[in-house]
Amino acid sequence: MGIIKMIMSFFDGRALGEQTVEAIEVIFKRIQQKKHYENPHSWLASTWLTRMKSRGRDVKTPGMIKIALDETFPFACIEPPLCARALGLFLLQKQNPDIVEEYPEFMEEYNELMAPVWKAKEDGTIDELFEKYNQIDVKNLPAEPSDE
Repeated sequence: MGIIKMIMSFFDGRALGEQTVEAIEVIFKRIQQKKHYENPHSWLASTWLTRMKSRGRDVKTPGMIKIALDETFPFACIEPPLCARALGLFLLQKQNPDIVEEYPEFMEEYNELMAPVWKAKEDGTIDELFEKYNQIDVKNLPAEPSDE
């Protein structure tokens, strides 16, 4: 993220909103590269936990991990990397509702990304949609588990 965007975010709600969403996308991409053998749901949950940790929350508890998995499940039903964008828009909505209210394009984009997920939930095909994007490539699992 450029210094100009960061400075603009101090004065412009739209820039701050976009910076928030882009930060989630960057975290997701880093986790995806580091843990390429995991699935998008795992990357999203790790992204969510990273965001919560940056906001001062204790994320090393089973309860927080469960919350992360529950909160990110719907976004794991969207093709990567759009799933990270949807998560970023969701977190923006939760953490800065005033920005989303002032700039409805954030909510419009969120609704557009989430429409297939809501439809799948409604028609009972949400599990199939989730599985479509969350396969684990067993060939690429690490030989030894990491201590991360």
